[in-house]
Amino acid sequence: MLLVGYTGRMTPYQESVQRVKDHLRASILRAELPEGAAVREEMLRSETGASVRAVKQALRELASEGLIRRKRHAGTRVAERLPSVICAVLPPVRSVSVISALDEKQLTRQKFSAAVLAGIREKLAAPPTLAFLTNPAKKPKSLDDVPPLDVEEQKRSFQGLISIEANNAATLNQLVRAGLLVVSVDFAVPDGLFDMVAMDHLHHGFQATWHLLELGHRRIAFLGERPSAHSTDPSWQDRFAGYLKAMAIHGGETPQMWVQSGERSTLHLSRELAKFHRAYKPTAYVLATGGLAPTCREIFERMSLSVPRDISLAAADNACEGFARMRVTRIFADYAELGRTAVRLLAARLACRPMPQVRTVLQGRFTPGDTTAPPRQA
Repeated sequence: MLLVGYTGRMTPYQESVQRVKDHLRASILRAELPEGAAVREEMLRSETGASVRAVKQALRELASEGLIRRKRHAGTRVAERLPSVICAVLPPVRSVSVISALDEKQLTRQKFSAAVLAGIREKLAAPPTLAFLTNPAKKPKSLDDVPPLDVEEQKRSFQGLISIEANNAATLNQLVRAGLLVVSVDFAVPDGLFDMVAMDHLHHGFQATWHLLELGHRRIAFLGERPSAHSTDPSWQDRFAGYLKAMAIHGGETPQMWVQSGERSTLHLSRELAKFHRAYKPTAYVLATGGLAPTCREIFERMSLSVPRDISLAAADNACEGFARMRVTRIFADYAELGRTAVRLLAARLACRPMPQVRTVLQGRFTPGDTTAPPRQA
């Protein structure tokens, strides 16, 4: 077991304090709450049934141990550097296989996966071993095309398996049933048997939309994917759900015509966006990914419209970060933290295999830029 239970005779209040401490320690050790994550008192009360007084006392004691840090007006967070005594129960992770539907060149050069890999390498203990299980280059493939692997060889040679851009829950579940430790990165599904670490894409879509609503925009369109049961990337669907949630809270039902499918293609966007804009005249757009921002700006410039004077753009991720001349309002997601947390999850699973499946959700950071402004007055 990861934790030592109650010892000796305790009063009901002391038991309540200990219950909160054990619950929070377990969440941190399992990486459900990674380093720097916010600790919310109301959630602790709900999850443990403890009183306000017991929760506050537990947090004071954990702060004295160095497990969390508390600042006035800044809230409570997990410590960025956890005490060595806390992490001593976690075995070092030195050997990991990364499985992906992409080929190795795509995996190591694509911005998202390269950042995740950097986080994995940073967290591996010395001497590290990192192997890739990928599809052949130039082979037509989707994110469902997870490459085959030798399960027994994996068990002999590696401590665990981390999946990146491998969106096939059935295959990953088979690997878990075969006895492999599997952590999926940014692929969270309700029927998965594997541990998962993902960004909170629904909240990111909500944040980008809410920012535009607070500026005064009401005709806000979404560029990404319409509802789809066959999306190759659930994160896009989650961002769309966040957009719909913000619009519903603020103004009721969102007209379906305000959703323009980019079909994951800037070429498609180039053909359709101008026609879409003339038909519905949005004053602002939520972009499923910041990678659409350069194409959008070029199209609007050809239409003699400027950003943000005429049109505001807010992106639900930071895929546009490489464009030095663009300061796009976006949600900044630390993709390297996904990789670091995936290794932490493997360590926790190695320490306590019987523990329940873990799903860790990381929050992005809202980053204002030069692409949003209040709507122009007619």
